[in-house]
Amino acid sequence: MHQVVMPKFGEAMETGVILEWKVREGETVRQGDTLAEIDTDKATIDLESPCSGKVAAILRGDGAEVPVGEVIALIAEGAA
Repeated sequence: MHQVVMPKFGEAMETGVILEWKVREGETVRQGDTLAEIDTDKATIDLESPCSGKVAAILRGDGAEVPVGEVIALIAEGAA
């Protein structure tokens, strides 16, 4: 199981807001697919899947402000 964490897109970034998930639980994704749109204080950035597999759980929903490093989703690797 791979943990997807809120990435740090810039030196000063402490939190990010999940604007919209582009996938749903149970969907199959490939490494590099867009999982969600993340809003930082400077830009909106696509969060890409770090691995291929099945989205096992989305832990933080649309609109959530999440600290950098917090787990926001789980991907079951090899389930693709």
